[in-house]
Amino acid sequence: YNSKNFSLGLNVQLPYQIERDWSYSTRVSTLDSAKRPSVGSSAITGRDQVSLPAIYTAGITIKTENGFTLSFDYRYNPLSSATYTLSSVPDSVFTKYQQWADQTTMRFGLEYTIDDNVSLMGGYQVQGAPFIGYAVADKDQGAPIDTYSCGLSVNAMHGRFDVSYVYSQLKYYDVYMSNRNFTLERSQAVLLGYTYIF
Repeated sequence: YNSKNFSLGLNVQLPYQIERDWSYSTRVSTLDSAKRPSVGSSAITGRDQVSLPAIYTAGITIKTENGFTLSFDYRYNPLSSATYTLSSVPDSVFTKYQQWADQTTMRFGLEYTIDDNVSLMGGYQVQGAPFIGYAVADKDQGAPIDTYSCGLSVNAMHGRFDVSYVYSQLKYYDVYMSNRNFTLERSQAVLLGYTYIF
């Protein structure tokens, strides 16, 4: 649904499957009973598949009379229901995996239109990591990934120029038998774009 100052939408990304064919070879050196070296080699091939579920997103946008545009959307990705078909390789770590966690994403955005050609933008996103840290108490969802962004949009040269800065941070508790520590991942990016308007 879309009107002059209000819009509401729903998006469904259909289920899909990822498939890969792989091969690798191994060489093992050993000593026989006479202490003579012996080398054995083997080649292994296989096919792995993962089936991913549908992803659901709902969003709303509100425009005010004083130049502000507010946006919010919610995304749900039920990754825990993904299914795997892995090639059977005896004594291989490739047949062992940890199930993903359901992933929810909430995004907030604010745009202020200074005039017909210039707009300022800011946003915040929180998204659950698709994995569960070792020995954490909450096994239903991953640690939050916080993302902050700000930008400038200028209409010029038959189109729109966009520049934005994005900062993301993931911090989660990682517990082992020998130590307890936090894992911290940070990333920063500057994005430049141009959209030609017909």
